[in-house]
Amino acid sequence: MKTSTRDDYLRRIDRAVALLQAAVDAGGQLPVVPQLAAAAHLSPFHFHRIYRALTGETVGATTGRLRPRHVGP
Repeated sequence: MKTSTRDDYLRRIDRAVALLQAAVDAGGQLPVVPQLAAAAHLSPFHFHRIYRALTGETVGATTGRLRPRHVGP
């Protein structure tokens, strides 16, 4: 992947991650893949491919990691 392309994709993925993190911080419902893809200006299919290539994990793994865990009753 060319450096300029990689940098562009990183900026796009950063926007999606910021949207995801904002939802976690607000305690709201987590955005679904089509919403994250729209924030990155990518199709959902391409978003999945690029996200995994750049982060090393799937969107599902990231949301599972960021999702608040309920502790106690």
